[in-house]
Amino acid sequence: MNNTKPTATKVIRYDPFEGALGISLATRVGDLVFVSGTPGIRPDGTLPDDPEEQFRLVFANLEDILREMGTSFDHVVDMTSFLCGNLNELYPIFQRVRIDVLGGKLPASASVGVAELLGEGMLVEIKMVAALP
Repeated sequence: MNNTKPTATKVIRYDPFEGALGISLATRVGDLVFVSGTPGIRPDGTLPDDPEEQFRLVFANLEDILREMGTSFDHVVDMTSFLCGNLNELYPIFQRVRIDVLGGKLPASASVGVAELLGEGMLVEIKMVAALP
């Protein structure tokens, strides 16, 4: 019989807003980082009206979160994108921006059309899972 005790899994949370959002922006468990749904929102809380600008901003926000957690787009293994609006118009723009930002390192991915996101005018929210380098 094996008498070794299981080791506790360390959980590290990234919450620069100190609970004000009611979530952590990211959580690290072992060698994986789980990034919460992130919008293309400016630091002052406003949203760009232009879809491409909003899509580029969501990736900039995600890049900052990944960097804070010790990883990068190079190590993203899964991505779920939620798009709100006319998908026939939005998805080609989103796909072009995603490929431009991520380059040849495209993760497993799903894109979902939704009727509504939490902020008025919000077109995109993305959650990711990344490995540590």
